[in-house]
Amino acid sequence: MCGIAGLLYEKDLGRDFSWKEFDQDLNAALSVRFEDCLKDGLEATFVELFEKAQGLKEFSAIRQIGGDVAVRGMVELWARDLTSWEGRVTEYLARDTSLESAELENWNRVLVQARDLLWAVREDVLAFLPRLDKLLLDRERTPERLFQAWKLVVALENIGRMEVRGRDSCGICCRITVKDPEYKEFLSSWEGEQRIHWETRQQPNDFVNGTVRVYPVGERVEVLFSYKVAQEVGALGDNVRALYGDIAQDDYFWNLVSYPSAVSLIYSHSRWASNGIISEPNCHPVDEVTLNEAESAGNLSSHMTTACVNGDVDNYQALKARLTSDKKRHISHNIGTDAKIVPVLFDYHLSELKSPEAAFCKMVEECEGSFAVVLETTADPDRLYLALKGSGQSRFVGLMKEGYVFASELYGVVEQTPHFIRMEGTREHVPGRADTAGQILILSRDGQGRWNRIRALSITGEEVPLDEKDCRSAEITTRDIDRKDFRHYLHKEISEAPSSVEKTLQGKFVLSREPFQVRMNLDETVIPRQIFERLGKGEIKRVLFIGQGTAAVAG
Repeated sequence: MCGIAGLLYEKDLGRDFSWKEFDQDLNAALSVRFEDCLKDGLEATFVELFEKAQGLKEFSAIRQIGGDVAVRGMVELWARDLTSWEGRVTEYLARDTSLESAELENWNRVLVQARDLLWAVREDVLAFLPRLDKLLLDRERTPERLFQAWKLVVALENIGRMEVRGRDSCGICCRITVKDPEYKEFLSSWEGEQRIHWETRQQPNDFVNGTVRVYPVGERVEVLFSYKVAQEVGALGDNVRALYGDIAQDDYFWNLVSYPSAVSLIYSHSRWASNGIISEPNCHPVDEVTLNEAESAGNLSSHMTTACVNGDVDNYQALKARLTSDKKRHISHNIGTDAKIVPVLFDYHLSELKSPEAAFCKMVEECEGSFAVVLETTADPDRLYLALKGSGQSRFVGLMKEGYVFASELYGVVEQTPHFIRMEGTREHVPGRADTAGQILILSRDGQGRWNRIRALSITGEEVPLDEKDCRSAEITTRDIDRKDFRHYLHKEISEAPSSVEKTLQGKFVLSREPFQVRMNLDETVIPRQIFERLGKGEIKRVLFIGQGTAAVAG
C-alpha cells in the first residue's frame, strides 16, 4: 500500500467569505435555550453552518484570517464560543436524568454536528496558519509566496495522513511555470557559488532529493523541484517533517515562486516498497529520463514528465525490455521501482502519438495490474492526469470551491472539502471485457473545483462523462482520523477506550443511592419490547456478542 495526495488549485478568485452572515447565524444557534434545541432543528442548523464553514478553508479566506487581526479574532471567538457551548451542553445532559433514550440520541446527533463544526474552525482553519510559518520562516510574505506555501501545506498534511498506508519513503514534486523574462531575471540574481549550486542541482540523472529540471518552451519556462526522503526505520510524521525542512530551506524555490506569473502543480507520494529497495531514486514521484547506450541521460519526446503510482505494474520487466529493444534506451540501474515505467512509457508513446491524452490512455492500457496513477507533463502543462485500474487501489477527487484536491483515501481530502468523486477502477466500459475496466480523469487548472469540468475517459480513451450523481458527500471529517499527539493509532485507540465507553453509556442508565437502584433508560429504539418481555420471562438463556477486531476479543 502506498499513498498519493495533491491538488490543482491555480487561482485566487477573490471570493469573499460571508463573515458577518456566518457570525450572526452561529450566534443565533448558540443562543437557543437547551430545552428548545431539539424542537428548533438545531441539528440541521449546525449541518448548514458546517457546509458554510468549508469556505473558510479556501485560500482566499485563509489569506484574510492570517493577514487581518480583526478577522482572525472573530474566527478565534467562534472556536471559543463553540467550545463553551459544547461544555455547557455536556453538563446539562449529565445533570438532566429525565431525558428519554430517544431524546439523548437526538442530542448526540446535535453534538456530533457541533463538534464537527468546532473542529473545522479550530483545527482545519486556525491550526492551519502556524504550518505556513514552518515553510515561510522569516521571509517576506508576498501574496505569491503565501499562495504557494498554502498549497504545499495542503499537500504535505494530506500525504502525512497517507503514511498509514506506507512510510518508508516520501516525496513531493512541484512544477513551477514562469514567463521567460522572469526566469532570466531569476538566474541573474544568483552569482558565484550560488549559481554553480543551481546548475549542479540540474545534473543528477536520477530524480532524487533536491533535483531540479528546467525546460524552456516558447515564452515560458517550466521548472521541476523534487524533494524526497527515504529511511527504512522511522516513525509516523518523520518524513513529512523532513520535507517541510528541505522545502523551507530552499531559497531558489521561494525566490522563483515570488514572480507574479508563477503557477504551480503540486503532488506527493508516500511509499511502501514492494519493488525496488528503499532509496531516493526509487521514491516517487519518478520522471521520464532514460539513458542511451552511451549512458547519456535524456528522453524521447523532449518533454518533462513525472508520475507516481500506487499498486504494481505486473508487466514492468516486459515493458522495460521493449524500451531497450525498440529505442535502445534503458532505465538507470539505481532505479528498481516498477513505477518508473509509467512516465517512461508515456514518454515513449508521446514521442510517436504527439497527443498527451492519447499517450496517457495508451500507457494505462498497456500496463497490466491493479494500480492508481498521477501524471503531469510539460506537453500539457495546465492539466493533471489521473488513472485507476483494477480493484486493489482507490482514488478520491475533492471538489473545493476554487480547485481540486485528490488523495488515495477519503481522509486525504476531507480537511479541504466534504464533497468528492470516487474513481471507479473495476467498472467495465465494455461489459464482459475485463481489459476495459478502469477510469481516467483529467483535471484542468481552470476547472475551479467543478465536477462538470473534469474530463472522464475509459482506459481505452472513450469519453464517459461524469454525472452529478457521481458527486458524493463524506460522512467523516479529520476529527475522526486525528492521531493527536500519540505516536501510533493503536496507542490512541487504547488510551481513549475508557472515555469512549463512558460516552456510549451516557444516559443509558440512572443510579440512585438510597435505596440503591439502577434504572435502565433504553426505549424500543434500543431494545425492542418483545426482547424485554422474553428477558423478563427468562426465555432468553444465552446472549452472543458479535464484533470485529478488538471488539471481537472484548466480546
